[in-house]
Amino acid sequence: MKDSRVLCCVPHCRRTIATERVAPHTQWLCGSHWPLVPKKLRGFKLKADRTYERSKDVFFATFHEADEHAKSNNGGVSDEIIQRLHQASDRREKARQRCLRTWDRCKRRAIETAMGI
Repeated sequence: MKDSRVLCCVPHCRRTIATERVAPHTQWLCGSHWPLVPKKLRGFKLKADRTYERSKDVFFATFHEADEHAKSNNGGVSDEIIQRLHQASDRREKARQRCLRTWDRCKRRAIETAMGI
């Protein structure tokens, strides 16, 4: 198989998808196995993804504000902005970890259901 394809995460499933369609991700559940994940868990995954996207937006907005502040003050940034940047970074990392844990739960549930466990 070429490197430009990503296999479904379920063992013995031979379905693939183009790497470009799932980028930047490296794992994927095919259309036959994603519905095996309970609707509630899929909802948790969607909510975690949205939270992560929002936290990224807040982080980059704060970063842009700090950059503009530094440009107008000859490279100096106030302690308040630095603290807000650290807080936004922490929230972003927590949201990313929540996304990864939720994906692992979805993947595990799809594999267990497909294997009859």
